[in-house]
Amino acid sequence: MKALQGHASDKTLWTTKIKREIGRGAKLNLSFDTFNLEIKTELLALFFFVLFFLSVKQYTCLQ
Repeated sequence: MKALQGHASDKTLWTTKIKREIGRGAKLNLSFDTFNLEIKTELLALFFFVLFFLSVKQYTCLQ
């Protein structure tokens, strides 16, 4: 029983530590997520532009 109580207190200590780290990480992640989103949308736009360019080039070659 004593071991279980010790384990439970360790568990609560870890959960509070984890929650604190998640809270700290969430503040950082918010800026990183918007940054990553901007990069992803730019890459996606670039990808579609290249795809469009290649399809137009192929279409004009076929003509």
